[in-house]
Amino acid sequence: MYFQHLSPPSPDSYPYVSSLVCAFFMCLTPMWMVISSKHPASRTLLYSGWEPVITAMVISSIGGLILDKTVSDPNLAGIVVYTPVINGEYGLLLLSF
Repeated sequence: MYFQHLSPPSPDSYPYVSSLVCAFFMCLTPMWMVISSKHPASRTLLYSGWEPVITAMVISSIGGLILDKTVSDPNLAGIVVYTPVINGEYGLLLLSF
């Protein structure tokens, strides 16, 4: 095919790229902390603003593990419970009241 050379390479052909990108951003973290600590409001958040972020990450990870455990059922019987949540039906119901 003529346009075959325009297709993106498979992720398996460059397994080290994700590690390099992660290492690059980890190396930039101290620089961004120094830059942001120069502003007084940011300095306060650097010291005390991590608890909500870490808590949200833990809750999200636990939710992902629960969803993975229920979806791994071959008959997908566990996904029925999460269908309204995934579709956002309860949020729409709460907004209507």
